[in-house]
Amino acid sequence: MEDLSKNLSETAILEVGARLLAQHGYHRVTLEMLANQFGVTRQAIYYYYRSKEQLLEAIYESAMIGLLHDWDVILTEDKLPLVKFTEALRAFIRRVLGQPTAVLVLNTLERELDEPFYQMQRKRWHEYLLKLRILYNAACDQGQVLPIDPHIAVYSLIGAVLSLPQWYRPSGNLTPEDIEHQIMGLLERGYVRFA
Repeated sequence: MEDLSKNLSETAILEVGARLLAQHGYHRVTLEMLANQFGVTRQAIYYYYRSKEQLLEAIYESAMIGLLHDWDVILTEDKLPLVKFTEALRAFIRRVLGQPTAVLVLNTLERELDEPFYQMQRKRWHEYLLKLRILYNAACDQGQVLPIDPHIAVYSLIGAVLSLPQWYRPSGNLTPEDIEHQIMGLLERGYVRFA
């Protein structure tokens, strides 16, 4: 095992913690296991996180902060709804590909979060999805996207992107840019080739 003790930081703990949670599941992971990954004592981990619940919340919050910041910037720009919607999807793909393990943990373990924290995060997430639905609806009104119910369109597109961590591996043959390009092509043009 590589000696990670010199690399003990909040960011490193979140990355290794997310990997352990993805590999072993919430109920099997302990802070002792996390400490062992760094070659430090449990007390060294306690400096950052006092419990596995705090660790999971921090992983969740870290992933959400980046995504929501990206979307805040995009949604406040003075651009056409379709442009903003497309940029928001691209930003989401990049975030998911940039933190696939953390996103996988969020998708599979969100119900392990403390209920008030979970409800607060869920509310934040749904507020952003509402903003995307409003953008999609505006683009639809301008004839720029297919006239599909915005709820179905947004949840289908976001759901497709959220499935990336199930199969994406940074060490694989496709770069994140390749994947982003191909997914956006599929999302923007569909999968049927018309003669």
